[in-house]
Parts: sequence; C-alpha cells; structure tokens
Amino acid sequence: MTQPAPSFSVSDAAATRISSVIAKKQAGATPESPAPAALRVAVESGGCNGFQYLFTLIPPQAINAEDTRIEKNNALVVVDPASLDLLAGAQLDFADKLMGAHFAVINQCGLFLRVRHEFFSRMKLATWNVNSVRPRLELVLDWLAREQPDVLMLQEIKCETEQFPAQAFEAAGYGCAVVGQKTYNGVATLSRKPFEITTASLPGFTDPAARYVEISTQGLVLGNLYLPNGNSGGEEGYATKLAFAAALHDRAQTLLRENTDFVLAGDYNICPTAEDCAPGALGPDDALVRPQSRAAWRRLRWLGLTDALRALHPQGAAYTFWDYQARAWERDSGLRIDHMLLSPRVAERLSTATPDRDERDKTRPSDHVPLVVTLSGQS
Repeated sequence: MTQPAPSFSVSDAAATRISSVIAKKQAGATPESPAPAALRVAVESGGCNGFQYLFTLIPPQAINAEDTRIEKNNALVVVDPASLDLLAGAQLDFADKLMGAHFAVINQCGLFLRVRHEFFSRMKLATWNVNSVRPRLELVLDWLAREQPDVLMLQEIKCETEQFPAQAFEAAGYGCAVVGQKTYNGVATLSRKPFEITTASLPGFTDPAARYVEISTQGLVLGNLYLPNGNSGGEEGYATKLAFAAALHDRAQTLLRENTDFVLAGDYNICPTAEDCAPGALGPDDALVRPQSRAAWRRLRWLGLTDALRALHPQGAAYTFWDYQARAWERDSGLRIDHMLLSPRVAERLSTATPDRDERDKTRPSDHVPLVVTLSGQS
C-alpha cells in the first residue's frame, strides 16, 4: 500500500534517472530476464556519520506488502520498514559530482554519501605508450576514429604540456588531461566524457619526471602511469623504478581504503612472469625482469587488484611491445609490459582485454601497441 507523506523523499533528479534506467531495461526485457519495476533502497549498516546504502533494481514480485512505496514522476522507490526508520528525514538524490554521475543519499546529518550500487554504462578503456605523440598524431587519431574508446591513456608523449596537440584531440571529441615534459616521458589521458583531474603527479614519488596523471570520470578513478624503465642510471636509476612502484602501491592502498573504484593503467616496464617475455628477448639482469621488479608487481596484485588481460587470458603470449632492433616484430620477440590493474568492483565488470597487435604493423609505428579493455554495464 502506498503510504502518504513518507519520511524518506526522492528528488526530481533521482526520479528522472530511475525512470530512464527502468525504461531502458524494459525495452530489452525478455521472459528469461524480466524488466525491473522499482528501485529498492536499503540501509546495510552504519550510523549518522557512516551509513552504507544498497540500491537494487527489482521486479514487481520482489516488492513486499510491508514495503513503503514512494512514487514520483513515473518512478517507484520501495523501502523496507527497518531501513525507513534509519532514513527518516533523508532524501535520495542523483548528481554528477567529482567521482562521476551517481545516486546518493542526503541524510539528516547533512552528509552527501555515494551509494554502493550504481548504474554503470559500458566503458571501453585503452592504454598506449605512443613513443612521441606529435609525429604519430595521425596514427593515434586514426585509431581513435576506428576504435572509439571512452578513454585513452597515453604514455611517453615526449613533449611539454603546452606543445601537446590538444586541439586535434578535442576536435575528435576528447578532452585532455596532460602532464608533459620536454623530450622525455610525459602522460596524457583523453576522455570523451567530462572529467576532473584528481592529481597531476603520483603522491609520495618525489622525482620530478612527468610520469603520472589521474582523473575521475563516469564513477571511476583512472590512474595513467609510466613506470621508470630502470635500466639507465645504474643502481640509482633502478632504485627510482622501485620507488615509483612503492608509491603506486601506496596510492592503490589509499584508494581501496577510500572505497574508490579505480583502474591503474599504463606502461609498467615490468614483465610479471617468464611467459610475458619472449625467449631470449631480455637478459636475466634486465630491470624489466629482475626479481625485485616482479616482487613489486606482486605487491600491487596482492592488494586485491586484477590484471585485466591475464584474468581473461591466463596463459599464452600476449605481447604489447616489440623493440625496433633485431627484427623483433618480424620474429615476434615481444614483451608484455603494458597493463591495466582493476580494483575489485571494477574487475566484476571486466568483459574483454586485448592488445591491438595490428598497430605495430603500421608505417612508423610506436614500439608499443594499445591494450584495450572493455567493462560491461551494470544495473
């Protein structure tokens, strides 16, 4: 039964969003997958300073007689009695904030809290060490036009921020977050949707090289990284590599503690296992395969992060890099050093992960190819 004047309310923005999502689900409904009829709001745990909310789309048969029904603008929200008591005076809202578009509850303490369950769209992410963006601009633009990723993370752009060809990418429909450096290094993230830069350097890494930029978009934090190679500069250069890996571990740990959904993508300059390095491609003392490098990779993975490619393709060569020397491409003497690590909830959405090998066969290509990952939608 619909109860008058419920103590928990729904904003116009939230009602509009719920109606839109349910309408899309109804359009694709089948007898095996019936359309939802309402959004259930439940309080999982917590108190005034820390409620955890669970939002779930439910079919008509999942609406219970004791539920409170809140109807607004063709949207139906249902709340169980126990949750309704805890939600007294609160409002369900929908907003586009720093962490992306999401439902939230404004509770009686005035706190604006993200819900634990969101309505995600399918996303196509890519990372590509382009090895100098300006001479390969047309190559990158052509790839963007064909592949249409939502986000492309570039490394080794090898130009200062002001020299980055942002206008060309903006004309193609992409906003740019750029951290450049003269001649060396440099990272840039291209996004088709609005974004916020969360940090333009890796927290805790004091070397001034341009190796990290992080944005938030569509409910995700995306860290774009270029981990030091470690083969130049002697042991000091290798120590810099390990220092970056340690700072990246700490950044991932911080994001996990903050309950943030994230992806850390880029050129890691690490072959995680022997299978990720073609026989004879590297010597045992190379920084990309040294035990300390692989241990740093495992420390990241042991935080609970998912290696997108190996989650779907656990065995076999899946190289992302072939040196320009010694006919490495022709001999398929490659390395897998470009990776995407996904936080736990993002990993649940993992659909595909593939290196785009065709790019290595282009005229004047980068020595790396794009690694492309798709994330499914979620409701």
